[in-house]
Amino acid sequence: MENLLKIAVAGSVKAEWLATGRGAMVMPSAGKPADQITDLQLSEFALTDYEQRVLRAFRNLEHRSVSAIVILAESLVVQGKRGRIQQG
Repeated sequence: MENLLKIAVAGSVKAEWLATGRGAMVMPSAGKPADQITDLQLSEFALTDYEQRVLRAFRNLEHRSVSAIVILAESLVVQGKRGRIQQG
């Protein structure tokens, strides 16, 4: 399922259409600036309000900033895993 979502995002198509062939193929938000994407459209990928906020902000960043955010997020995940191992 994770790979299906990645393909859908990369292709700007709806995951349901990609998986089943049903419904609209193209994401309604394709080509729209991030501030015009509705919460309903973001909820296609975001599970919580925080994830929606992060996605909305992330999509407004320049490429250099996107790279920095990805590196930061990945390092936080690694640190969290190390903390759980040390506590366990």
